[in-house]
Amino acid sequence: MTFLDHLPDAPRERLLAAARPARLREGELLLRRGERGGDVFLVDEGRFEVVDRRQQPEVVLSVVGPGAVLGEMSFLDESPRSVDVRAAGAGAVRRWEHAALRALLDADAELAAHFYRALAETTAERLRELNVGAARGTIAPRVAVDTAEDTLARRLAARVLSKWHDADTAFRRSPGSLEASEGVRAGFALLLQETCSWLRTIGDPERAAAAGAALARDLRPYLVRAALAQLSLDPAARRSGDPRLAAHALLGQAQGEGEMGTIIDSCLLSLPTIRALRRRTDRAARATLTEVPADRPARIALLNAGAGALLARLVAPLGRSGAVIDVLDGSREVLAFVDAGLVVRPPSVAVRLRLVDWAPLVLDRAPLGLEDLDLCVIDGLLDYLPDRLAAALIGRAARALAPGGRLVLTALAPSPDAPLFDHLLDWPTVRRPARDLRALVEAMGLVGAVVAGREDDPEPAVVVTGTRRATAPAPPGAAG
Repeated sequence: MTFLDHLPDAPRERLLAAARPARLREGELLLRRGERGGDVFLVDEGRFEVVDRRQQPEVVLSVVGPGAVLGEMSFLDESPRSVDVRAAGAGAVRRWEHAALRALLDADAELAAHFYRALAETTAERLRELNVGAARGTIAPRVAVDTAEDTLARRLAARVLSKWHDADTAFRRSPGSLEASEGVRAGFALLLQETCSWLRTIGDPERAAAAGAALARDLRPYLVRAALAQLSLDPAARRSGDPRLAAHALLGQAQGEGEMGTIIDSCLLSLPTIRALRRRTDRAARATLTEVPADRPARIALLNAGAGALLARLVAPLGRSGAVIDVLDGSREVLAFVDAGLVVRPPSVAVRLRLVDWAPLVLDRAPLGLEDLDLCVIDGLLDYLPDRLAAALIGRAARALAPGGRLVLTALAPSPDAPLFDHLLDWPTVRRPARDLRALVEAMGLVGAVVAGREDDPEPAVVVTGTRRATAPAPPGAAG
């Protein structure tokens, strides 16, 4: 809630009538560190940065928007200003001059009681948010960078935050408000369209990443209310392979902090990239099961356990003919997550979990430890490997196939929403069209086929198979 939300109607109107409006240009200081004065300000429009300019480069400690109160501590104890506050863009405030406000409150005890109580409640909420942010690891000073990208990030964030702030206020006043829900979605649509279009124009990947990070910092208080964004941006779950992140994306059930967070999460889960993660899992499972031997247990390897969704879809159907499935992953946490979530375990299917170090395996410096496989599935691992390493891993897997064995690969194709994941959510991926992945497969001597990932497909799900010819020798290279 904002300061004004804590006031009854009559005291609120009296205070607003006593304030004087003022407008500021971008970069203009509203408060200057060390100054005395004690005037109180209420932000009406725009965003204002709380800045520590004693450091070089300067540090932006926080950014506040409409509804925020500034200067109240100096009003209460008449101390000098402790920080600089400047307009991040064109902005407007209401100003209560120190002497006039004191006189107004001294003359009206009821108004004074409401005023000081509203200040106390606003301060308590601010401290509570700081405590929650510290527990989540979401408080981090922003180093101001004087670049065109940083300016654009601040302007875009201000427009999105304006819609989300209004929606948040409406939800507090009227839970379940349809108008508020539409406001959240409108803010997200603005964010998606303008962020992706802007970041695609930045040719340098490092600059694009810095621009996306600047935007994410400004939007973070609202973004992290959505489960997907919280898992992506939380330092404790920063790895894109975190099983909770993959599981939430694949499950597709919106979760968040309050109505606002749940709606933002729903918007994220409906994006083409997240829909593609679910679709490619389904198609990969089908492509795998169609090649299972009917007369004997199958020898299968799954490289990259992810959230265990693909493994879970294979185990039950394989119970009829039996199978031995080796599951390789580079994270002990992921393997434990998958093991705990594997509810269905037919006695005819043996699942062997193996912790591996991907680097030496991909670089051909350690044995894969697999051979004569009927099926080898590389699920999502290519999303994080450049072409050279992707080709090396495909080669290792191809050499582990028995004659007639099949390789199943899942990947993501380029899509319009990719910049949002790569730079705003800090979930960067390597994306390849299905034809490029098929070419890598065929370069290993396999017969390639595209299962999912046509060029006109609106969802960037890619599933490609490669089959070793029954009479062909193994692809060249070291043994698997």
